Amino acid sequence: MQSKWIEDFVSPVTQEPLMLSRAEGDGAEVKSGILANDDSRFEILGGIPRFVTSSYLTDDRESHSGDERTSRELQTAHSFGRLWRHESYMPKPDQSEAVRQSLSEQLEAMVGIPVRAESFDDLVEPGMKVLNAGCGTGWTETLFKTPEARRYAVDLSLAVESAYEATRELDNTIVAQADISALPFRDGFFDLIISNGVIHHTSDPSGNFARLVNKLKPGGMIGIYVYRRKPYLRELADMAIRTKSTDMSFEDCQKFAAQMTALGESLAAIKEPLELSEDIPLL
Repeated sequence: MQSKWIEDFVSPVTQEPLMLSRAEGDGAEVKSGILANDDSRFEILGGIPRFVTSSYLTDDRESHSGDERTSRELQTAHSFGRLWRHESYMPKPDQSEAVRQSLSEQLEAMVGIPVRAESFDDLVEPGMKVLNAGCGTGWTETLFKTPEARRYAVDLSLAVESAYEATRELDNTIVAQADISALPFRDGFFDLIISNGVIHHTSDPSGNFARLVNKLKPGGMIGIYVYRRKPYLRELADMAIRTKSTDMSFEDCQKFAAQMTALGESLAAIKEPLELSEDIPLL
């Protein structure tokens, strides 16, 4: 991280400013150090400020312990951390146009394009502070660079390491590892917040939505994407699969995902229509 970002961070608990100490790096680039005040202490590791406990700095499944909420949050962070650091998910300069178009449509739908503006670049004005709450690999920041704005990419998982590598050349972007339920920013700090497919994975979705709203300036805008409610039989199938997949190794889950992808592609190739003579309301 560049030292210019330090003044933007506060303690997630008290919202008091943090001071940098024990800094090591190259010029303005801080690779390691401590952000602290009288009540809080957080490390900078690998150029990334870490506002999380040590359990989130590893993929060790054995660290899922403690109360139910902690265990669930850890399991989710570990799973997505490994997924988003897999090379197949890293943002690539030569990403296919189809992938770029799909990602663009997701973001634009979240922030009301074209109702509010013609494009995301038009929506983001010079000097705006934009938070990506649950940034994953940082694809939003790499596809929509908006150099005139200050971009903040935050994730609870080790996906921040992928996001950091993808955005390290962007002078207007900072990546931090933090929990969206305890963000290291002042209330009323952001002009725009986006969160794509994240809060429904937390133990308190409605509460975390409210906490994100608290970080907005008066008149600010928030764009959220959450999964839609699935049909009943699909939900039953997913629940049955999860009873097995949650105990699988990461490698076995990847193999299973590849098999399901092949199945989905095969089903999608079937073009003949299925006709029913009568609706089935229960389904």
